Amino acid sequence: MTPDNLGMVQYRKAEINYNLGDFDKAVALFFEYVEKCDAAEFPKKEFYQEALEYMAIAFSDMAHGSRKPSSFSKKPVEGLMRIMCCIPLA
Repeated sequence: MTPDNLGMVQYRKAEINYNLGDFDKAVALFFEYVEKCDAAEFPKKEFYQEALEYMAIAFSDMAHGSRKPSSFSKKPVEGLMRIMCCIPLA
């Protein structure tokens, strides 16, 4: 499989877990997708923005989700800012 195909598979697995209501696993898979895009493992970055948006939505769907974003980044402030910028202000 090409890196682009692997990226799509990673994104779809995350999306499936989100749709099944397994938000923790979905966020972990979306975050892994984003990290691999940033590391140029998935150079096309076809679903990059969507993955960030899904992560933000998944956090809002979790109980106590506002406490979790920083645990998904080696650089907590950067990770939190990247995720939180996608949450629409209602």
